Amino acid sequence: MDPEAALVAMEGEVADKKTFPLWLGNLLAFGLFFAASAAYYLWQIHQSRYVMEQHALAHARMVAGVIQRNAEAAVLTKNATEDILKGLLLNTARFVNYLEQIEPFSAKELEAFAREAGLRGIKIMRSSGQTIDGPQGWLKEEPVCHETPVLEHKGNEHLYLLILPDDGNAPCVAIGADAFRLEALQDEMGLARVAEVLSGMPGMAYVRVVEAEGIDARAAPYAVGLIEDKKSGGGVMEVKLPILSASLLVGIDANYLTVSTRRLWRDFISFSSALALFGGILSFLLYREQRMRLARVMAFERELSKEREDASLGRAAASISHEIRNSLNAVTMGLQRMQVESPLLSSENMRLMDLMSSAVVRANDAVSGLLRYVRSPKPQLAGVSLTGLAENALELYRGRLEETGIKITLDFRLLEPVSGDASLLGQVIENLIKNAIEAQPGGGFVEVVTGKERKEGFFSIRNGGFKLPPQDLERILEPYFTTKADGTGLGLAISHRIIFAHNGRISLRIPGPEQLEIVFFLPLWRGADKSFLSAFKVA
Repeated sequence: MDPEAALVAMEGEVADKKTFPLWLGNLLAFGLFFAASAAYYLWQIHQSRYVMEQHALAHARMVAGVIQRNAEAAVLTKNATEDILKGLLLNTARFVNYLEQIEPFSAKELEAFAREAGLRGIKIMRSSGQTIDGPQGWLKEEPVCHETPVLEHKGNEHLYLLILPDDGNAPCVAIGADAFRLEALQDEMGLARVAEVLSGMPGMAYVRVVEAEGIDARAAPYAVGLIEDKKSGGGVMEVKLPILSASLLVGIDANYLTVSTRRLWRDFISFSSALALFGGILSFLLYREQRMRLARVMAFERELSKEREDASLGRAAASISHEIRNSLNAVTMGLQRMQVESPLLSSENMRLMDLMSSAVVRANDAVSGLLRYVRSPKPQLAGVSLTGLAENALELYRGRLEETGIKITLDFRLLEPVSGDASLLGQVIENLIKNAIEAQPGGGFVEVVTGKERKEGFFSIRNGGFKLPPQDLERILEPYFTTKADGTGLGLAISHRIIFAHNGRISLRIPGPEQLEIVFFLPLWRGADKSFLSAFKVA
């Protein structure tokens, strides 16, 4: 694929990724799923409450039916018992009236008759206005004779009173009987007692009959809702509905609803927490993966851009260096001819020609360095000894080390070969040693170490004389960056490209004040045989 087309495709992919990140889509999907789950759990809670309300309403209707039937039966029973009692008392009153007409009663006779008949008392009101009580004072209020026999219930006195009116000749007779037993029977069959009995049924919290005026018996029952029972402290579903002339309150035990609601909330919280945790982890992984992918795409973009820049620079450098070298060759040939054909030149002119020759050499070296930088190194991989290359380079610069008074420290621990090109790697090591010497013109130290780290061999050089601030450390690998007056700034840049071409890596560190440590790592050679080391030792 054409590099520019690939670059455009990668840029489009990066733009697409930035438009709608995958991790954000994942969060939105989990958010929708969470909302759906919340809606489902809320619907379940609503349904549980609705079912409980319908259950409570059904129970309330059943209780209301039982109470209403019992109330109707109680009314019928009361009417029947009062009719029977009225008949008995009426017969007794007529018999007393009959005896009174034959021979008037005395107070003692009337009291004895009442006691014998099991009555509380008898009162005879004669037409002459005379009144006889038996026993005396049994009736607190003076009775009123009506036109027809009347049975009255005096609840505060627990008394049934029958008044037989006079018929012109016979007196008015009032007979009273105790109402304790009939009242107890009516209380046993009354609404309050039935409500008390129903309250003890399983599932019932309470049943209460509350007197209320203006209650429409045809009104639709309605649920008050979930309340807290003060006695038990639990939840109660209270239903209120009209019955007869009262209002019926039915409390259904709602502990099941409370437990069910708590269980649903607990399940919802657990599920939501697990969902949020899973969604968060997955979104984080997707976010990290997308960031890594974007980083790879951007690195690929930079690599393509760098290759395109290097290609353009290479073409320009080749063209420019060709023209410059032609000019430099002409200048060099002219200087050489002048030196040969002009032996009578003064010493000052000879010195000037030497300076010009040195300038031409430096210019030619700069052009050569530029060409080496723009040309991608293509190493011929073989087993190479970093220790041997280091010893050869140090032997080459031993004289300069002694002249500048630099103390050299060696620690060679790497015996295995690395995968590399001996010529290119030798160039790297020579450049690093040369830079270390040039950084310390007044003397210093150089420490050279070779060793093994996992499946890689490394070469490390440490020296003094480093004057750059830490933030500019990485810049020394950039092309044309130099601190030397006559430097081109391509030495370390070329070394970096060579190490990169060997699938290696290079690291920079400031171990101490005005110190620099450069380490490069290379993969160990896996195709070597034992003859390599033996040949190396013999050499």
